[in-house]
Amino acid sequence: MSLDKLTVLVSSFDGFDACWPPFSHGMKRYWPGSPPIRLLTNFKHYEDGQVKALPVGADQGWSDNIRTALQSVETPFVLYIQEDYWLQSPVDSAKLGRFVDLMEEHGGNYLRLIPCPPPDADSGFEPEIGLIAAEAEYRTSLQAAIWRVETLRELLVAGESAWDFELVGTPRSRNLEGFWSVKTDAIDYLNSAIVKGRWIRPAFAWAKRENFQVEWGKRQRETWWHEFLRSGEAGRIAGILAHKVNYLLKPERIVQKLKARSDTRENVK
Repeated sequence: MSLDKLTVLVSSFDGFDACWPPFSHGMKRYWPGSPPIRLLTNFKHYEDGQVKALPVGADQGWSDNIRTALQSVETPFVLYIQEDYWLQSPVDSAKLGRFVDLMEEHGGNYLRLIPCPPPDADSGFEPEIGLIAAEAEYRTSLQAAIWRVETLRELLVAGESAWDFELVGTPRSRNLEGFWSVKTDAIDYLNSAIVKGRWIRPAFAWAKRENFQVEWGKRQRETWWHEFLRSGEAGRIAGILAHKVNYLLKPERIVQKLKARSDTRENVK
């Protein structure tokens, strides 16, 4: 088990400091035996259990902050995670250590720890892990993942946001092998407590379930309507309506209706 070759790298900045205590709570409760956890901050000091601040100075944007942080990482692998990914069930350290061993043995560069998106093919060496195709979308997804440090550093481009990295970092990764994903969740967390600047409704459910007091502050809170839009249900319903409208407006459908009406009138006469 090679957790000694792994550092947990938490992407954050001082403006999201309200997320740090609940993040730390999840780590202490569900992963007490974790490797060192380094939390990116700008200038603020923070230490809670195994979570320790890694100040990177004035905010230069996501890519530059990560690049600066990696200079202080001494392990060959990092588990990338974000400050609003809050653990909600125990982490299997032995499994993650075994995954690091497999990455060393088989030249793994990236291992997504939740299948979002899922892998494209079996790995052939581990039933729980699949291969991500070179042409796959979101190949560099920033869900929780184990990265080979030199690979992550190679793919970073100054000035890019996290969203840029997922979209345009993906083409940069296509010539690299060793991009993998688990087939079922290897880690269970609330996926992004803050979306579009708002606390999402599941974050409040997490806090209630954990009996943890989050300092919500003045940040806006997601309404049921925001949640509906975020869930994809709005898009699904719009798609159904568009399909119905398209079907009803097809020329042959209109001709059929007009013919049916004409036949009805003829029968009445």
